[in-house]
Parts: sequence; structure tokens; C-alpha cells
Amino acid sequence: MAQALILLACRFTAPTPVAWVGTSTAWPATQSAAAITPTQTPKPLLPSQTPVPSATPVPSAQAGQAGPWLIFPNAQENGLYALELGSDHLGGVDIPALIDFADLTNGIAPDGSSLVVRAGNVDDLDNLGLYEITNPMQSGRMISPLLGEFVREAIRDRTDSQAAFALQAVLQPEGLAWRPNSQSLVFSAALEGIAANLYRYQPASGQASRLTVRYQQDFKPVWSPDGQLLVFQEADTLNNPGGWQPYLFTSLNLSNTGRLTYVDQIALPDQARIAAGWLNPAQLVTYSLTANGVKQAARLVNAQSGRPASIIFKGPFDDIAVNPNAGQAAIAVSAATATGSGLSAGIYLYQSGRQQAELLLNGDFNSLEYHPQAGVFSASGALGLTLFSPGQNTLSFPDDQQAAYAPSGSWLLTWGSNGARLNAPDGKPLQVISVEGVSAAIWQPDSRGFYLLKEAGLFHYQFPLLRETLVCDDVSRTDPGWFVWLNGR
Repeated sequence: MAQALILLACRFTAPTPVAWVGTSTAWPATQSAAAITPTQTPKPLLPSQTPVPSATPVPSAQAGQAGPWLIFPNAQENGLYALELGSDHLGGVDIPALIDFADLTNGIAPDGSSLVVRAGNVDDLDNLGLYEITNPMQSGRMISPLLGEFVREAIRDRTDSQAAFALQAVLQPEGLAWRPNSQSLVFSAALEGIAANLYRYQPASGQASRLTVRYQQDFKPVWSPDGQLLVFQEADTLNNPGGWQPYLFTSLNLSNTGRLTYVDQIALPDQARIAAGWLNPAQLVTYSLTANGVKQAARLVNAQSGRPASIIFKGPFDDIAVNPNAGQAAIAVSAATATGSGLSAGIYLYQSGRQQAELLLNGDFNSLEYHPQAGVFSASGALGLTLFSPGQNTLSFPDDQQAAYAPSGSWLLTWGSNGARLNAPDGKPLQVISVEGVSAAIWQPDSRGFYLLKEAGLFHYQFPLLRETLVCDDVSRTDPGWFVWLNGR
């Protein structure tokens, strides 16, 4: 596939010592548009030598080939980098421009074997497709176009308004869904008609096949935790050609693909319905998103039976997170959102089997996350960071805004504008890692180190000394979720 190449380089400087030198506490006993093209190969360094500024290295026959790789966008967000864990070798990923960088989060297989993204030129449409990366040192492979030739011609010639709606459907956010066992990925494409339907890509065969045959535009697929139910949304643009309006939440059971279950209806003023997470293999928590971007009306829908949805939280809120293991949904309402809504600011908790979410914690919170490694929620707001779980002690970190447990669950990183700190899983402070502001933290898959994104760039820290090494200063800071680990296959 011929592609124009743009030269983008990541500058390297000598490592800056950490402000706090490691002690015994540092290792507790618990233990594109185009490719980013490197330009120069540095000479190997002896252990006693200090790196000097140099251009981004060119991949050698060995460097960068083993993986795993940390994949992330460059600062201009027109290309991807692949950073190999073992060597900190940095290379560019040869793939057309991504449509939505959130595909990095949704398109990484649960086992890390494959990264699938939507990429290509939305203007000429010819290379607009679904691309797979299994080894970032090789060019990404197009799995399937997103639009058939007839649809592309209709868009260019403006002969059928439904073709434009099909394009809108295949470009919707959250457009990719991996089955939990990593054996298939579902996406939206208009290949055999003027409407976008769902297709299933299976890496074992390398082929994509059609799942739904509908005149409606199908998009936003979501798998149930057991991989048996596929929930998606539909827009009836054929009978409502005046504008884009999703109108149905629909469920497909893989044991009977010929039968669809209508789960919930979507009506104005909702401009979108968002899936927040599964309470169990049958019940999905969703919420409404208005044209003004207001999140409201959290619902519980039964994707298996199609029983009428129940409202578990009526008012507006700032964020929501779901604990599928305990059947819980936490909802954050900030002081600003609570004003005029009749609500109290704080964290509301819905427990499976109850009618409504109830106030659990008072406070000004606007961000939520669930941490499966520890079975706890984290909430941030005006008073810093709080970790909580019903029936357990609440942990407070007033100097931090975000948290991430190591994959092994043996460590807890907390960070924010006041720096980053390493803690034991119970919140006991162990080490100050940085006093400079940190906007993202990424653990190594083996829990033996991590990366911090600071103003100067992306820095690597490895146990036991946790010394700071700058690995790249050309990094996007738009979304901390745009860093993913690719193991390859």
C-alpha cells in the first residue's frame, strides 16, 4: 500500500535524576497520515556511559522486534509511536491517519494480541478501512473497507442521502468491540447495501463476515462479559431522513443470530445513549447524553430479556463507573452539577437488586474510575483523590487526582498536578516519584516499572531504583487512555 511518509522525530536528552533516591522501601517484599520515521541509529552505550541528545533511532534487525510495545500518539496526533518495553526502542507505526484515537482503547484485544483501528482518508474514502497491527515494526494491514464502492460513489456524487448516514454510522465513537475471549471483533461497515450493518472480524481466519442484515444504520457494538450477547444501537435514517437520531438499543444473542431483542428506545432530547458497563452478563447500565453534552438518566437495561429499562438515577451527573463483580454502579455529582438540580453533591451508589442509587459519600467529585485489581472505585474532585468501596475504609490522597494499581495489584500509583507517589495497595505511602506535575501513568504489564507523562515528555521508571529516563518528548496529552500495550502474536 503506497503511502506518503512524514518525518516525525522524538528528541532524547540525558536522564534527569529523580528527586528521591530509592531505598529498601522502593521494592517491598510483596512485590498515519503516515508512519513516524526514525532517522539515525545510535551507538550502543556501556553501563557507565550517559546518553547524549540524539535523533530518534532507526529500527535495527533486532531492536524493537520482540515486544511488548507501548502504543501512543505523537503530540501532533498525526501518527503513532511504538515503544518496546525491553529496550525502550522507539519506532513509528506505518498506518494511515486514525479516525478516532479512542480506537486505541477500544481496539486493543483483551489479551493484547492485536490492535485494530479505523483509519484512512475521510475526504477521498478509498483507503478508509479497518486496519490491524500485530507487530508495529511492520505495516498495518487493512482487514476490510468501511464502505462499499457503491456507497463511496454515492457519497462523492451526492446521489443518495442514505450513503452519508452510512458514513456517519461507521465513524461513530466507540465503534469497535472485542469479544472478551479475543477471538473476534465487531465493527460497523456499509459493504453490501446503503445501510451500515455489523461485521465480525476473526483473527484466526483473517476474514470479516456480516452479522446483521438491517435497513437501519447499526453502530456502537458492546459485548456482554460472557461474550454471548451483543448490544448495539440503530438509527432509522430511511424513514427519518431529516437528520441523525439513534432510536433503538438492540441485542443479538450469538446462540440465535436470527433473533433480535429490542432493549430500549432512544428519543429526544437524547442525542446519544452511552453504555457505562455491565452489572452482570444480562444487565447493562446506560445513560443519556443531551445535545449540550449533559449526562443524565442512568438506566438499567436487560439485554437478555428486553424487559423495560428502569431508571436508577434520574438527574444530571458528571461521571459513572461500574463494578461488574459486585453489581454496583457509582455516580459522581459535582457541586456545580448539583446546583439547581435538587441533588446533593457527592457519590451515589446503585447496588444490584435495589430501585435507585443512594448517596454514599458527600463531597465535590467530578471524575470516577473502577479498579478491578483492588475492587475499589476512585473519585477525584476539589478535595483531591478518594478511594472507596462499600463496607471498606475510605482512602484520601489530597495531593493527587488520579490512581492506578499495578496489574499484579501489589502497588498503587497516585498522581496529579503536584507530582506522583508510589503507595502500598492499602494506601501506605512508600516513595515520592516526582514533584513535577503528572498527567498520565502507565504500568508495565509485568508490574516491574511504569511510565509517567510530564510536561517534558514520557519518562520510564523501573524497580528497584526507579531512576528516571526520558524516552520521548513528542507525546499527545489529550487523553490518558490513549496508551495501550500490544503483545502481538
